[in-house]
Amino acid sequence: MYPGVLLRITFALTFLVYARTVTFDWVFDDHLQVAMNPWLDSWRSLKLMFTLQSWAFSDFTMPAKFYRPMYLVWLLVNNKLFHGTPGWFHLSAVFLHLVVVYLAYLTARRLLRDDRMAVIAALIFALHPSKVGAVAWVSGATEVVLAAFFLGTVLAYLRWQQSENRAMKWLVVSVLCFAGAILSKETAILAPVLIAAHRWLTSAPETNRFRSTATLISPYLVVGLAYWIIRVDVLSGVAELGGTLSVAKTIYTIPLAFWWYILHTVWPFGLSLDYPEMIVRTASFTRFILPAVGLLVLAGAYAWFTCKSTLQLMGLWFILTLIPPVGAILLLQPHDRYLYLPSFAVAIIIAECLSRLSINKTAAWVLVIAIAFTVGTYQASGYWDSDVKIFARSMEKAPDNMLVRARYAGALCERGEGQKALDTLLAGYNRHPESVTISYSLALIYFSKRQFDDARRFFTHTLSVAEDKRVKGLSHFHLGLMAQTEGNLTEANREFRNALVYSSTSAGFHQALGNVLKAQGATDEARAEFKKEQQIRETRTRNL
Repeated sequence: MYPGVLLRITFALTFLVYARTVTFDWVFDDHLQVAMNPWLDSWRSLKLMFTLQSWAFSDFTMPAKFYRPMYLVWLLVNNKLFHGTPGWFHLSAVFLHLVVVYLAYLTARRLLRDDRMAVIAALIFALHPSKVGAVAWVSGATEVVLAAFFLGTVLAYLRWQQSENRAMKWLVVSVLCFAGAILSKETAILAPVLIAAHRWLTSAPETNRFRSTATLISPYLVVGLAYWIIRVDVLSGVAELGGTLSVAKTIYTIPLAFWWYILHTVWPFGLSLDYPEMIVRTASFTRFILPAVGLLVLAGAYAWFTCKSTLQLMGLWFILTLIPPVGAILLLQPHDRYLYLPSFAVAIIIAECLSRLSINKTAAWVLVIAIAFTVGTYQASGYWDSDVKIFARSMEKAPDNMLVRARYAGALCERGEGQKALDTLLAGYNRHPESVTISYSLALIYFSKRQFDDARRFFTHTLSVAEDKRVKGLSHFHLGLMAQTEGNLTEANREFRNALVYSSTSAGFHQALGNVLKAQGATDEARAEFKKEQQIRETRTRNL
């Protein structure tokens, strides 16, 4: 239980439990975001990373757009060092996680004022199984990059606040880290709220709390305002996420979503990338009223037990860092990796509770937690070895989630198991024929097999049930490709034009229409379409 020994054990266990990830391949978003990302080949892409949305490099129309340049910079540095080898990217993510663990330890020392309890908090934070998705998955490392800057923001502020001479350099470092944090992920925008709360709770009663707190957070607010101005300019709005957002359904789902994250924090075992769909459509007693009342009771009890304690700040930390994923629950759905930063607060709370026990009982609890979390993390990390494994696991947890089924089928196709993929999708279609995802995936498989009659049937069905313009555009595009292959240029012309009605900026659509027009002898119209295609590709920056 010596702090130095515990800290070494923490680093050793954390490294060993994640060491096998160096043998893992690219999975899920890694293929497009890392392996096929042209921005990662040149340092000249730095300008693009800070002036365009994070998926702008892709010819594919993505269902969501983000502005996270610092994460892309991290990928760029890794790619320049390791030349696209996935094992080195995974190793880099593990070492970055270890850096965050050390920052968590230093921050816990400032908050708990006890080295042993700080190490225990760091151990719980490091080995909590909910972090597997952020550490073992390269595209999930956004959370790790965010946490490094976020903890740096808080740690530098605490060093300034607790130093005798209030050295201004630490406040400057804190503000700079805050800038890095919000440029890594938008969740960090709430960091000044935590700093303001800590300042308010620790200020002497005789001081003007409002004035001192407002003065302290003003530079953070300036940086935050500058960030939002840039973000709105880059995204042409505050955010752009795929799907349909319903205020009523979001409100109904939020209590259940909070409980989901609380339960996965307390019992982080049996994890997966995906889970059953979480959407509460009405104010039902079991799925809305009861969870909402339970949250209020839990919050009230926690506030009462932690009155005038540092743990009040940790409760606020947990809530604030969960607000973004919970607020966008309809679009993002629950994922364990979003607990990466909130779990630090839980680690502090557990360490504080253990500090009230005898040394022997504390040691026993630390041993139990370390063993349980190590086993849980090792088991959960094994699913991230390949696309087939991770989506097979998702199928086990959420067989009725049609998006999961489609992803699993896609992974099977990539591995050459086309018939198994087709059977998986057909089983889903028989259970949920209204599913746009399943219908569109079936159409793509039949299209790839050149079974055009079946492909046409499912693309047509997709158009009858889909509301998303992107899916409609892609369906018309593929119908046009089939007609063109069959020599029916009139139908191909019509379908490509329909595709452009729904998605006028998708790469390849104008090119395809131009090719048909050229074949039909409409040279001037074809030239105009080719010019539009060139403009789109220049905008997407692939050839810049």
